[in-house]
Order: sequence, then structure tokens, then C-alpha cells
Amino acid sequence: MKATRLTLSALFFVLSLLILAVGLATAVFPPPAHAAPTATIIVNSTADTVVIDGFCTLREAIVAANSDTGTADCTAGSGPDTITFSVNGTVTLGSELPNVTSPLTIQGNGTANTIIQANANPNTVNYRIIRATTATGNLTLNGVTLRHGGNSTTPPDGGCVRADTSGQLTLVNSLVESCYGRFGGGVGALSASLTVSNTVVQNNFANRDGGGIDTQASAVTIINATITNNRNTNATSNGVAGGITSFGNSSFSMAGSVVSDNSLTSALGGNGGGLYIGVFSGGTAVISHSIITGNSSSPNNASTDGGGIYYSGSDPLTLVNTVIANNSASDRGGGIYNVATGILTLNNVTISGNSAPNGGGGLYRNSSSADQLNNTLIANNTGGDCGRNSGTINAQHTLIEDGLTCINGTNSDNLSGDPALNVDLTLSSASHAINAGDNALIPSGVSTDLAGNARIQQGTVDLGAYESVFMTPLCFTEYTGDNRSDFGSPDAQAVRDAITAASPSGTIKIAGACAGAILESGTTQVAFVNKALTLMGGYAPGQWATSDPIANPTILDAQGGGRVLYATNPLTLINLTLQNGLWNIAGQNGGGAYFSGAATLSNTHILNNTTTNFAGGAYFAATATISGGSFRHNQSGGFAGGFWANSTLTLNDTQVLSNTANSNAAAGGVAIGFATINNARFQGNLSHGGTGGFYAFAGVNVTNTQFINNTALAGGAGALYLPNASNSRIVNSLFAGNTASNPGSAMQINTSGTVEIIHTTIVRPSVGGTAAINVNNGTTTIRNTIITNHPIGIEQTAGTVNEDYNLFDGNTTNLSGVINSGGNSLNGAPHFVDPAHDNYRIGPDSAAVDAGINAGVTADFDGEARPQGAGFDIGYDELPQQCGLSTAVNYNFDTPAATLLFSNLGNIQCVAGVYMPRPHSNATGTPGGSGVGHDHFWQMGAWDNAGAPATGFVARMTLPHSVTPDSGAMVCKYPGTQGGFGWDCFRTGSTAGTVWLDGITSFSDWAVGDEVGPTAVTLSTFSTMNSTTLPLTIVALLLLLLTSTVGWLAVKRR
Repeated sequence: MKATRLTLSALFFVLSLLILAVGLATAVFPPPAHAAPTATIIVNSTADTVVIDGFCTLREAIVAANSDTGTADCTAGSGPDTITFSVNGTVTLGSELPNVTSPLTIQGNGTANTIIQANANPNTVNYRIIRATTATGNLTLNGVTLRHGGNSTTPPDGGCVRADTSGQLTLVNSLVESCYGRFGGGVGALSASLTVSNTVVQNNFANRDGGGIDTQASAVTIINATITNNRNTNATSNGVAGGITSFGNSSFSMAGSVVSDNSLTSALGGNGGGLYIGVFSGGTAVISHSIITGNSSSPNNASTDGGGIYYSGSDPLTLVNTVIANNSASDRGGGIYNVATGILTLNNVTISGNSAPNGGGGLYRNSSSADQLNNTLIANNTGGDCGRNSGTINAQHTLIEDGLTCINGTNSDNLSGDPALNVDLTLSSASHAINAGDNALIPSGVSTDLAGNARIQQGTVDLGAYESVFMTPLCFTEYTGDNRSDFGSPDAQAVRDAITAASPSGTIKIAGACAGAILESGTTQVAFVNKALTLMGGYAPGQWATSDPIANPTILDAQGGGRVLYATNPLTLINLTLQNGLWNIAGQNGGGAYFSGAATLSNTHILNNTTTNFAGGAYFAATATISGGSFRHNQSGGFAGGFWANSTLTLNDTQVLSNTANSNAAAGGVAIGFATINNARFQGNLSHGGTGGFYAFAGVNVTNTQFINNTALAGGAGALYLPNASNSRIVNSLFAGNTASNPGSAMQINTSGTVEIIHTTIVRPSVGGTAAINVNNGTTTIRNTIITNHPIGIEQTAGTVNEDYNLFDGNTTNLSGVINSGGNSLNGAPHFVDPAHDNYRIGPDSAAVDAGINAGVTADFDGEARPQGAGFDIGYDELPQQCGLSTAVNYNFDTPAATLLFSNLGNIQCVAGVYMPRPHSNATGTPGGSGVGHDHFWQMGAWDNAGAPATGFVARMTLPHSVTPDSGAMVCKYPGTQGGFGWDCFRTGSTAGTVWLDGITSFSDWAVGDEVGPTAVTLSTFSTMNSTTLPLTIVALLLLLLTSTVGWLAVKRR
């Protein structure tokens, strides 16, 4: 025990010495300094309170961060703090948030999830949202939306957010919108540091300077930001900048950003629709890889300058790889106005489409110093591309389209003339700005163009903001007739070059895909044709001898950048596709193409074009002749989703499919003056007003044409509308499944002229829609026409209607109103071949056979002669019949061929057979296994010379089949008398692919089967006009059954 106590005493002594040593060491060598502590404060409520309630609000969190003291239910801050949100939603403030006086990051959950607003509605309160102030007030906002703030009092900067007094403000991944302030409607910075990155500043307004952002005496960095739709609306003083004001800053840098559609409308003047840049006292300003577009400086009662940029001050402004486009000023400098004593340098800048009425639509110089233009392109500006009142403009390797007269200093290797820009301001392959620059003039460190492509593509830099990217030619043309390629390009420039080079009335052959629209002669399109020409496609590149449009489709594609084609002279198009046109200029028609002169189109397809005006696909101002081809998936805001033919139209073998007229306009498909239509198809067209398919202003002659599933959502005439004082004739045509909200699912007739409807079929799959034909004016005669499944067949609300020899079936009411009937119309089943697939030809058992009258029509829809038998058939189809028969001859019917071989003709005058590619109405079994009638069948009929069913004949019937094995194939009759699911099945003989039965003396329903039904690989069946029993006696049938046990199988039951 004693030894143990001594040991413990020794240990305590040693430990005391160690503690003393550590203390001395700490005194002599103090510990190294550590970073200031940080804290994360979690906001878990969207309320705006300072109260102990178990929740931490944003207001409480900012107080806690500033004071490093716990506040209400928020934990204490500690040095640089981060506020995060555990809840999503909108914080609506009752007053401005506390000023930020210490380093603070407010980290939201994205602009849609963390919204901080001064009020639920904009322009209703007079306080901003938040402010960073003093040198320690370093505020970062990340992933938040700030909105609805307002500030017109002192300090007046920043309606949403402000930094001042050496404060620092950083906006990252955020949205600042719908705020107002005297200076800086959205954001203000005064004697501070401002960074805006990946942030949108939009829809803010100021009543003095900087509708979006106002910065003064600050350091400003803007990266990948969008400043758009802000406005400056000062009514009492001279305000500046609809978008951004930079005044007296130590530095201003903007890169990868867009400044668009901002406006300055101060009543007493002011300058700078997009940006006002005033650099003084040793500051610098650089704008690179940015787009400044659509801004305007146009006060109500004063002249202003600088629609895109207004530059003043004494220090330099440099622009690199930047586009200044489509800006406007009410006085001078639509793109840039320079009144600075500092130097403006433009390196690879494109200035295009800007306007100013009093000079310098693109660029205006009005001070004593010098501008320097390097590798720059100025073109297509209104009011002159370049203007100068004083000072010097130096230019090297620069293109100014309307001339170089504004250059009064260095003038080295400059160009003029049309730079052949594409719609997106890139260089077309025909541009002489390609490789026209000087590599030595590229600023140090710049290696890419505005689009991010390598700045030098082919050894020498191009002019302007975009470098032309070398591409393999995809489009080729030949115009001399020697069958050698003349032009090739990766876009449509080869077509434009050939049009320029070709002689009037010449032919240009085109191969490949020719894409891209450019501005030419004041309008934008793939090709501007100002001479009579023929454009022909269907060629393979370099193979100009033969056109084959199926193997070698030729496409002119506007890619949504304008029309595909604008022609001022007669033009012929052959074997071409025109697609993806877009034309939305008010009062101008034709989304895909505009033909001012006579137009001839052959096998040309016009697809997927759009306009807000008339004629989504094409507008024909003069005579149009169209054969083959199609108009598909085009849209218009006004009349005629497919096309508009303003004069006379001849349309043959053309399809008009799935076009749309939007709003309340009429004619989803076509609107025309007068037209002759033959063998066309109008299907699936839609009007949000009246007339789904075809609007004929001055009448129409229609033959052999189909109108299927067209719709008028807010008017009459699902398929065809006939207005005005015109005469029309519709013959051998089909109207199927058309729909209108007002009378006339198929046709609405409102003309004061005469209308004939002859040998036409008007059907719906089931009863619905409105009256098939509505007559409200003029005189209409309807003969030899089938009308089925409408609430009303023919409706007269005004005018005169004559009808006779028509077939009605399934209508709720056949006739309505005062109608002159000849007494020869009838009710009966038309027995169509395949209605499910829009095949409304008639079968041999149709009530329409031989029930019409001679109306002077000598052929049907398919070109087959009328009449075929004892009389004219009703409807668009004449049943094909074979007459004047003889024995020992196989008579073939349709495809696949079934045959009849007569051993005795009886009193037969004519016989008919129709292949029916649809299931038999009494099919049994299952498809792909045993069963009768799951695929095809036939209808057969025989008549004497009076048109009555023939008798006394004897025939062999041979049917094709794919039953495996062949020994299972039988000829089956329906209705049967022996059971077997209603079918009796027999066979005289069979070979591979055929089976036959002798002794046929009347026509019933027949099928190839295995007695219960055929092995349904491919079925070919007969369904006949007259239902009679087989010429076999019950005794004979019993004998067949008795002999089945010894191997002779005639009837098989399952």
C-alpha cells in the first residue's frame, strides 16, 4: 500500500510539471490565428415577423446575422453567415428588410421556390426589399426571386435591391422583376460593388435613370445575365437608359449577356434605350460576347439618341464579339451613339437592323475623339449604317454596307456592299465578309466568337460577331444546261446564286437539302425569285440527267426564319418540298410561299409552314395550276390554313391534309376564287371558325375528289362552302366524316347561283353532326347521291332545292324544308366495301346498284364506265360488272382473284364481284386460328337483262386462300343448314392456294374455311346478294357424313 501511494504522488508531481510547461509555452508562443467563425441560420417560415413563436423568419435571421446574436427563434450569427430555407414559398414583407451590415449569403431554393416580395401586387408599396450598406455589408443573393418592391425616396436607387457606401452586392441564379425606383427600377449600386451572374432582371421601371439597373461610382460585373423588358418612364426630367446605367464607375464589365427590349420614354429627352455608359476618372468599360437587341430610345416629346448604347465620358469603351441589332432611336445612333471624349473600339462587332431617322442608324460619332473599328460589320440599318458629325472614325478590315464615307481616319482593307447575312446574323456561305479580317486585330485572349465557335475557322478571321463555320456542301444547283454542278453550299446559298445567274425563263436544277432564310430585297426567305424561272428538284448531287424525287427528295427549308419562297414573276416548281416557313408580319400573307405572278406546281409538297395572317402554306395572287404534291400541316391565323388562291385555280391529283386555320377564321384547308378540282383529297383540315375544308368564293367544279374528316368548330360547312353569286358542280365525289357546328356537315350552300350535286356519296360512320347539305340561297339540284347517318340529309332554309334518284340510309330525317322531290329516291342499305378505311364503294347487294338515272356522267370516281349493268348506280362508285358471258370461261374478280366458271349461264346478263377487305359480319372463331371471316371477303351478284337476280345458272366457284395444310381448306356457305356456327363447308377439290366447289346455282355468303371456319392466315370469302341453299340434298349430305369413317372427309365439325 505504501509503495502504491508513493507512485501516485510521483505521477501527480510529473503531471503538475507538464501543465506548468504548457502554460509557459503558450505564453511565449501564442496559438496561430484561425478564420472567423461562420454560422448557418435556417429559416423555416414564410412569415414576416419578429416574435418568439417557434419559427425563424427571414427578417429575424437577418437581424441575427448582423448582430451575431440569437433573435426571436433564430440562432445567432457568427461572422460571415448563410441563411438557408427549409421551406419553399413566398415571403411577403410588411416593410423593407433590415440593412445588411455584415457578410451574408441568402441561399434560396431556386427562383420558383424562394420568392421574396414587398407586396403581393407590383407598384403598390414605397419600400425596396433589401439593402447592403457599409464596407462590411457584403450581401449575396443566390437562387431567389425579388419582386414588387418600390422606392422613390432617399436613397432613391434600387426598387428591389441596393448596395451603397462601399457595400457589396452579388446576385447569382436569381430573378429581379416588377420593381420600381427613381434610379434603378430593379437594382441600384452607389459607391459599391455589384456582380450580376446568371440572373434575369426584367419588367422593372424607373422614373429617372436605369429602368433595370442603375450603377454609379461603383465596380460592376455582369456575366451571363439577361436584362429585358425594363423601362424608363420619366415624365419630368431628362432620364437615361431603359436597361442599364453605368455612370462614373471605376469599372464596367459585361460578358455573355443579353440586353433586350428595354425602352426609354422620358418626356423631356434622355438617351440610351439599352445602356447608358458614362466612364470618367480612369475607369474602363468592356462588353464582350453579348447581344444588345430590340431596345428603343423614343421619348414622347423630345429627340433622343442611342437606341442600343449611348456612350459618353472620357475613358475607353471596348466591344468584342458583340451584336447590336434591331434597336431604335428617335434621333441619331439607332445602334450606338458616341458623344464621349474617350475612345470607342469595336472588335468583331455586328451592327445590323437598327434605325434612327436623322443619321447613323447603325453607328453615330459626335465628339472630337476617335473611334476604332476592327473586323467589324455594319449593315441593314435604317437611317444610314454609319454617321459622323465630328471626331474621327478609323476602320480596318471592316464592312459598311452603304459605303465608307463616314471613315475619315485610317481606312485600310475595308469593304462595302451586302454582307449576305442569314436571319440570325451569321454569315451565309455567299458573304464576302468571310475570311476578310485581320488576325492581328483580334484582342489578346479572345479565341471564340459570340456562338462559342473557334474565332478562326479557315486561316483568317471573318468580320462581325460570328465566325462562319466551315461545313460540307449539302445543297447543289445546275442552271446552264450542261448537267455539271454550278454551285454548292452548306445552306441554301447555292439556290440563291443560281437564281441570280440564271437567265429569265431558264431552268434551275436543285439537289439536296437547301436550308436557311436571309434578308433579300426587303423580305426574308430562302429564295427570292425576281424573274420567270423553273425550279426543279429530285436530283442526286452531281447527277443532273434524270429527276427521281422519291429516291432524291429536294428540300427548301426556311427553318422558321422567314418564308421559303417569294416570287415576283411567273414561277414553275417541279419535284420540290417547301417546309418550315414562318411569316408573321401584319398584313402580309403566305407562311411558306408567296407567288405574285402565275404559279405552276408539279409534284411539289408544301409542309409545316405558319403565318398569323392568311394562307399558312402558300398565297397565290395570280393564276395557279397545281398537279400532284400536297399541302400538309400548315397553319394560318386568318383564312386558309393550307393555301389561298386569289384568282383561278386548277388542282389535279393533289392532297390537302391536316391544315389549320386558327382563331375564328374560315377555311382550314383552302380558300379560292374560282377553281376546277379533279381527283384531289381534302382530309383532316380544321377551322376554328367555319369551313373546315374548302371555301370557294367564286364557285367550283369538283370531280372525283374526296373530303374526309374535315371540321369547322364554329360555323357551317365541315367540308365545302359555296358563297356569293357563283355556279358550282360536284360530281363523283366523296364526303365522309366531316363535321360542322352549324348546318352543313358536308356542304353549306349560300350562293345565289346554281349548284349541281351528282353521283356523290355523303356519309358518316354514325348519326351525328348537322345536316349533310344545307341550302340557304340559289338553286341546288341533287341527283344520284347517297346520303347516310346525318340528323338531316338535305336541309332547305332558303332558296330552291330539287332532288331525285338519291339513296338515303340511317338519317334521322332525310329531307327538311321546302324541297322539290321527283319521287324516285329510296331508302336502303348501300353496303359499302370498307367504311372503316374510308372505302365507300358499293357491293353487289347495295340498294344503289342500277337505281340511278342518266345524268350525263359517263365514268365514276375510279374512271370506270357508267352504266355497267341495267342502269346507273347511285353514288360516286359504279359497281364493275361483266356482261355478255359465255360458258367454259373463267371470270376473274378483283384482287386477289376469285373466279367463276359457268357450265350453264341460265338467264345471266351480267355478273359482278367485289373484294371486301374487312371482317365478315358473321365471323366466327378467332383471328390467326380457326374462324370464318376475320380478314377479307367478297360480294358477288348476277342479274338478268332487266336487272333482276339471275336464275338457272350453274358454276364452279374457286377461291384463293392461305390455309395450311391445303387439305383443310373448304368452301363455306352462310347461312348454313347443318349447324357449324352457321356455316356449311364443302369442297370439290383444291390445289396449293386455291379451293373450289362445283354446282353453285345461286349466290350466298361463302368463305374458305375448315368447316367451323378457315384457318385464318389470309381469308378470302364470298358474301352474296341472294341467300339461297346449296344445290345439295339432305340425302346427299347424309351420304357424305356416313362415308367420313372411311376417309372421305367432306364436313368436319369441331
